[in-house]
Amino acid sequence: MNVLRLSRCMGLAVPEPTRAARFYQDTLDVTSLRTETSVLLALDDLRLYLDPGPQGRLMFEMITDDMEAARKRVLALGMEVLSWGGAGHTNLVRDPHGLIWNIHWGEPHVESLTPPNRSLATSWMGISHEEPYAAAQYYAQLFQVPMHELVDGTFALSSAGARFRVRRGANTPTIWLSNEADIEALMNSGFQPGRGSTLVDPFGITWAPSPLAPCESAVVSM
Repeated sequence: MNVLRLSRCMGLAVPEPTRAARFYQDTLDVTSLRTETSVLLALDDLRLYLDPGPQGRLMFEMITDDMEAARKRVLALGMEVLSWGGAGHTNLVRDPHGLIWNIHWGEPHVESLTPPNRSLATSWMGISHEEPYAAAQYYAQLFQVPMHELVDGTFALSSAGARFRVRRGANTPTIWLSNEADIEALMNSGFQPGRGSTLVDPFGITWAPSPLAPCESAVVSM
């Protein structure tokens, strides 16, 4: 088994989690659930935890069954350890491309939420990057999985059932919108134009539009 696996969970600190959840419900048709410490959103197969605190940056998560081996691996791949509490605690690292990750010991409990409507958010998370091929190679090495170039020019990889994508753009964590998303309607609802055809919501998350036609098929495997 790979030392590190990609989790379907993400986190974002916001001053008012309930207000943020209501915004995503209204604009993206996502389902929410309040937990003891945060508000949980179902973005297709992804789970976004909105935690109370100063506005932060979208944070991803990795899973491991061996904390010592995980620490050695992230250090070998040039990551910076921001905090390390060990098994059962928060373990934050920053990778060379600027993404912040929590390393979770053991399989996280992922709440089962069935949205009443199809969400306008997809299960693709990842990064916009000025050198997408090099970045995709890095994450494929991190999770020890193959990467593929999709027909829209993005690079994709899959780990433990979670899907990660790299597109060309300014270096920033990114989530992909459904190809059914109405960009004009989202902008009228509070999204702002980002760099490289992306949108940025009021809470700082960058969203990339999907092509009009699905492009799940790989044209090149690496």
